Amino acid sequence: MLRLSCALAFVVVLGCGKTNGTVIEPTLPLTVAGAYPTSVAITSDACGGSVVQDNPTTVTHTAGAATLSLSHAGSVYSGAIQTNGQFSTTPASAVIGNASYVVAMSGRFTTSGFTSTVTVDKTDAAHPAGCRYVVAWTATRASGQNVIPG
Repeated sequence: MLRLSCALAFVVVLGCGKTNGTVIEPTLPLTVAGAYPTSVAITSDACGGSVVQDNPTTVTHTAGAATLSLSHAGSVYSGAIQTNGQFSTTPASAVIGNASYVVAMSGRFTTSGFTSTVTVDKTDAAHPAGCRYVVAWTATRASGQNVIPG
């Protein structure tokens, strides 16, 4: 009977996540989906006269997944995210009016929002060889908190 009790005690200790007297806390999965009011500001503008404006950003992300998408001002940007919150998007192309744009971003999520550097390469009649402007995004989560496991 003593051996059975010792064996059960050993299983219970392992089942509770104890190792050498320390408790192993469960890790919650990366979670960043939600709505983010987003402030934007041009940090450099080789095109001259580029205009940006604040818009909400919706982040679509399945908890624990390594991919995400960000929807902002009618455009959707898909990319990859790491468990520490760093992310980057695949360059996305768009034609608006007589101009062509290629947009890519990289940034980092925190528990309360995210920041990102957005690079926009533009080609139009005034810039046939192309030009670039860079925009800083600062987004605060509308409700709740992100989970950034590390």
